[in-house]
Amino acid sequence: VGTDEYDEGVEEELTQEEALRQATELIKSIASGKEPLDAPRLGSLLWVLSNALLEELTDRDDLRVPGNSLESFPVELVKQIMDNIETLTTTLTFDPEDAVTQRSGAKIPAIGSHRVAAAEILAVLLQIGCQEIDERIAKLKLPNDGQFVLVSLIRMFFKYSWSSAFHATVISLVLAALVSPHEPLWAPMFEGGEESLQGMLAASNDRDLATKLISTRDGNVGSVIILANALCELEACDDTERASVRTTLQEDARWRS
Repeated sequence: VGTDEYDEGVEEELTQEEALRQATELIKSIASGKEPLDAPRLGSLLWVLSNALLEELTDRDDLRVPGNSLESFPVELVKQIMDNIETLTTTLTFDPEDAVTQRSGAKIPAIGSHRVAAAEILAVLLQIGCQEIDERIAKLKLPNDGQFVLVSLIRMFFKYSWSSAFHATVISLVLAALVSPHEPLWAPMFEGGEESLQGMLAASNDRDLATKLISTRDGNVGSVIILANALCELEACDDTERASVRTTLQEDARWRS
């Protein structure tokens, strides 16, 4: 629930370069108010880019080279997307119309296929393991609220509780970020008290697992468990790079309870 259908035919009609050009132009036009949000069209363009990224990066042995810089990165599409990454992430600020549930006909907030695709692009980029990419993404903030992009995506994970595709993407993104040695990428996720990653996971666990019947739990309960288990595994590690996170988790009374 909450994602729009996208036209798979777009993939056959557009080159990667043309899809990127059209997507960035459309995003800028929507952001400036010149055009209304066309979520299916924008989603289609961004999924072309996401799928192309995955195809370009599959079975490559030359990507995780120590010191591999963005300038010398062997995949041109990665460099082109990073040149437009600020524009592409603006997509996350575009709210689509509410979705209508099939069972009850009630309206619920929709995530939109365009935002799932934008998040997927970020997740794929973080999985590359290039520190320069990690550093650039760590600095990204959304123009509407000035929040770090990764923090905003985590909050959206809990707000849009009925989008399994989005939940899977955010899980991939968080796990990829936690592997990075670049602390400014993942440290903000653990700040903010009740609005931190561990704070919202603890609240969700309390609400959905301890007090609700299975039939009335939110749709993201399984994804919440996956992320909570990932943080528990992080606590059990002994690497020095994430020592500050372990301290934060161990000192968080709500998380520990």
